[in-house]
This record gives sequence, C-alpha cells and structure tokens, in this order.
Amino acid sequence: MINAVIKINLLECKAIQIRLKGDFFFNDTQRRLFGSWNIYIQEGKIFIENEEEIIIASDKALLVPVDKDTCVFFFNENSIEPNQHFLTNLYKGNLTVVATNSGLRIENEIDVELLIVGILSKRFPLNKQLEFLKTQAYLLRNYFLKYKRAIENSGLVNDLGILKSDSIGCDKEYSLASYYQGIPLEINSLIIDAVDQTRGAMVVYNDLFALLPQTFCCGGMTNEEFVCDDRKYIYTKGIYDAEDMLSVDLSQYKDFEHWVYHPHDVYCSTWDPEILQELGCEDEQHSQPFRWNKVIEGDSLSAALNKMPEVNIGMLDDLIVQKRATSGAVMELCITGSKGEVVLDADQLNVFIQSIHLQSGSFMVEKSKGNKNGKLKFTFNGTGMGRLAGMCQIGAMNMAANGATAVEILQHYFPGVYIEKQY
Repeated sequence: MINAVIKINLLECKAIQIRLKGDFFFNDTQRRLFGSWNIYIQEGKIFIENEEEIIIASDKALLVPVDKDTCVFFFNENSIEPNQHFLTNLYKGNLTVVATNSGLRIENEIDVELLIVGILSKRFPLNKQLEFLKTQAYLLRNYFLKYKRAIENSGLVNDLGILKSDSIGCDKEYSLASYYQGIPLEINSLIIDAVDQTRGAMVVYNDLFALLPQTFCCGGMTNEEFVCDDRKYIYTKGIYDAEDMLSVDLSQYKDFEHWVYHPHDVYCSTWDPEILQELGCEDEQHSQPFRWNKVIEGDSLSAALNKMPEVNIGMLDDLIVQKRATSGAVMELCITGSKGEVVLDADQLNVFIQSIHLQSGSFMVEKSKGNKNGKLKFTFNGTGMGRLAGMCQIGAMNMAANGATAVEILQHYFPGVYIEKQY
C-alpha cells in the first residue's frame, strides 16, 4: 500500500500569522489549538502566541488536524508579503514550522489527492473537459508519488523529505510542485470529479509507473524521447497527432518545409480562444501555438550565441540545420560567423532556443538582408509550443471535446499504457 502523503515546503519567513479553523493537536500531545496565532523565531526557538498565551517550542512545531476533512488553516493577509499572495487560500493537512538559521520554514503535509485538486485548481480553474482533467490527475499522481519514493530512497533533497520544485529539475514542465498554492475557496466541480474518479490510480508504461512528459502544442507530431526513470530509459515514440496513425518522417528539409507551410488536419491544428482560456493560457505568447513565425536580427542572435560557453563565433553569418529528428525537431544546428564555425549539440541548442525565446525546437530558418540598413535578419518558421514530447494538451482537449475518454487520450500519446489502482 502506497503512503499517499506529500510534504511541501510552502515558504521561508521571519514571522507569520495563521488562523486555525477547527482544532489542531500541538506536537505529540493532546493539547488542542484553534483560532489566530502569531508565530516567530527568537533566540533559535519557535514562539507561538495569541492574546492569551505564549507557547514555546524548540526547533520544530507540528500542528495536526483533529479532523482532517473539516479542519483547515489560513495565513492572515496582513502578514503576507506581496509576492506571497497565494497564501490567501485555505490549506488542509499537517502544518509544520521548523526553525532554520535564517528564520522559519513553513511546511504542509497533505494527501496527494488534495494536492492534485490544489494544482489543477491553479492550472485549469475554468476547464470544462472532464476527461482532459482526468488525464492531468493521472499524470500528476504518477509524478508526485514517483518523486516521493525517490525522496525516500535517495539524496534528491534534504533529510526532512521536503519536495521542492528546484530539486525536480530546471525544465519548467517538471516544476509542478511550484503550482501548489493551497485549495481555493471556490473550486471547479469538474476538478473534484476528475480527482475522485481517478483516485489512487496510476499510469503504467513499459511496466513502470513512469514520469510521462507533456507539451502545450505538439504541432501535429510529437518528439520521440528517452526518459530516464528508475535508472531505466523509457522510450516515448513520436506520435502523429490524429486518429489515423500515419508514419511521418520529417527529417528531410523538403518534407519538413511542406509540413510547416501545408499542415495536416490533426488534433491540435484546431483551437480557439475558449480552449486557450480553459488551458489557462490566454496571453499573447500562447496565441499561435500550432504554427509560428519570428524574425530576429543577426546582431541579437550574435549576442545570444557569444554569451554561451564554448561558443565564440563573432558576428553571425549563417544558421544551417544539419540534422532533424523524424518529428522535425532540430538536433544539430551549424553556426558560422566571423571567428569560425560551431555545431550546437542538443544541450547547447536548448540553451540557444530559450535565450532567443523560440516557441519550440522544431523550426526552419531563412536568412535575408534588411532593405534599408542591409543588416542580416533571420526568419524562424516553426511548429508547436513546448518540448513537443509526450501528451499534447491542445490535442488532448480536442480529443476530450469529441468524446474520447482519459484512458483513450493517454493511450493515443503513449501506446501501450494502462491504468492500475494502487490505493
């Protein structure tokens, strides 16, 4: 039986005010606390104070709800700094205050099902597609319980077992712990349904409870990828994002060029403002996820490249794609400049793509000169948004809107997966 409880580091501070709604046991005693309390550190000890008394703890104070379903705690707004606005939500589970060298660390130990509700409420508060929300619940449960086991069995984080987003990896899509901002006072009822209907169930892929990737929009073809999981490499194959699973090879220039300018009718080729709203991405950055275009001056590209370690090409002369994956993603990019030539490998390419803010690594590039000043400029025409591997969120939304179940969606993007109940 899996112990489905996760400990999250909420914040570090000098002092905080909390409000306990319902009774909470204090430390390992039967003493009950409720109401509003000021918590601060003084001479290395934790002080918990209200208008009537002061309780002094050594280096740790634990508050455990008497009834885990009805007892909640809040952080009082007048003690919250502007960048901690998320603390206005309610929290369930255990509250732990730890004295540190710099002040206090506030931790929340919470059931993983509530944690999923909190994250989905933050990420997709307006989403109307139950089956899409269920796919997210499955993938989140895999994610957190896998990392819980990793934390317990390895040295990923400190010995207190605090799950921190920065220990999960630098990739934005994997820093999911940072999305936990408590439980909103008003919750989309479909989120509750999605978590309840998938409770305790995990996705099995290649006989493992795998950490499976997602991307915002795959552009019609997902990248093949090897995911390191339990010291084994799991292969997630490239998927043509449509009902008819065509075999598509976009590694050659002419094939990729046709793919960019004459796209197929795939699951993620159709989107509208409502889908973007339901995915929580209404900003201009996400307005053209399927096909995109960006023009960058050569001087700006030169500056970005010359900031990279082991890349010193002087003034940029040309960018030439030397190798693509079958999905069309660039695997090797040759850079020529006034000081020589360099070929960017996969890691360097990722750094370069992020530094110039391209939507994805699947693009073609054309060089031209400005009419007035004669300066070089480069036009990038690309497909998709994000890492392009795994489940395409826009594609999954359209599949759900057209009647596909959560399991059917997962099996489309990860052929061979199945669901297994764990608790």
